[in-house]
Amino acid sequence: MAIKQIDRFEIQEQIGRGGMAVVYRAYDPQNHEDVAVKVLPPEFMKDSRVVERFKREAQAASTLRHEAILPVYEFGFDENRLYMVMRYLRGGSLAMRLREMGVLSYPEVLNIVERICAALDEAHGRSIVHRDVKPSNILLDELGNPFLADFGLVKMLELASEITGSGVVGTPYYAAPEIMESEEVTPLVDVYAIGVMIYEMLTGYRPFTADTPLAIMMMHIHKPIPDARRIRPELPDDLQALIEHAMAKDPAERYQHAGYISEDLRAALMGA
Repeated sequence: MAIKQIDRFEIQEQIGRGGMAVVYRAYDPQNHEDVAVKVLPPEFMKDSRVVERFKREAQAASTLRHEAILPVYEFGFDENRLYMVMRYLRGGSLAMRLREMGVLSYPEVLNIVERICAALDEAHGRSIVHRDVKPSNILLDELGNPFLADFGLVKMLELASEITGSGVVGTPYYAAPEIMESEEVTPLVDVYAIGVMIYEMLTGYRPFTADTPLAIMMMHIHKPIPDARRIRPELPDDLQALIEHAMAKDPAERYQHAGYISEDLRAALMGA
């Protein structure tokens, strides 16, 4: 049966569905505005790991205040459903934008990277690692400004016993090599994901693809980073160097802060 209301929020339409949660556009009669309501259906309420992940996402996002982080307004429980209420953005996701455009312009890439890296620096400064930075988790407003969303895999660094489950954490296309090789997760996994996205935004392709998640992870661990200039020869040499720096196999050789990527990207594109 279709949901018509969650708490005071009047459901208008379903706008997204993931592995566990469903996202609706809803109307908030109290504040007279549309919002996005993310709902964990009743069938998942018996899985403590899923419930914990949902709660972690709400907790992490609600503690972060940054212009490029999608704000969570409320978190609650209604009729055997957990839900969180977020700002509703009308511009879709970066993944949708890439499917539509193939490659993005230099100014658009720079705007996305600068805002998302600033958001990550804010999260990392509060000992929060996103762990699932990817185009579908970057939402756009009507002007194309990006917002980092979906903190469902977030790791609070001070919690040594955080639930991680088994296997690959995050999305294999954007997952740093150390995610497979060790249990230690640091902000540098988010830096790696930014490098992957820069490659994809500039070329229209992901650097590593294969038939299975395990095969993709093995490529991240063992294969050299492909040269983006083979796809777009006009790309500046500094851009390829930046991608290789962000995607270094050894975390110690990567940019140590996301904001450093923004600085080098601006310099590379200004000279292009």
